[in-house]
Amino acid sequence: MYTLDGTDKSGSCMKARLASGTRRYLHQARVVFADQFAGQLFAASGQPNALGIMAAAVSRWDEAREALSAVAPAFAKILSQVDADPIVAPVFARHWPQWEVL
Repeated sequence: MYTLDGTDKSGSCMKARLASGTRRYLHQARVVFADQFAGQLFAASGQPNALGIMAAAVSRWDEAREALSAVAPAFAKILSQVDADPIVAPVFARHWPQWEVL
């Protein structure tokens, strides 16, 4: 039985457990994504494609890039190459100035 504030009788907070489990699941999903799509983030011309740009942007949310650096460093390096692309970098800098090219 849970109370209105989201805690159960033992005092553990359901919201915190849910957030932790969700974050853990997302990090696992990112590793699966890295394994499946690492070689598909650039067009034949060498420029980042839509998948690469989206992966680079989404991987900046919720410290995902840091987690990927630890468990999939080669993929994190590829994402950094997308970040540093001369066409992508100014757009990211304009929209998300707090992001550094890693």
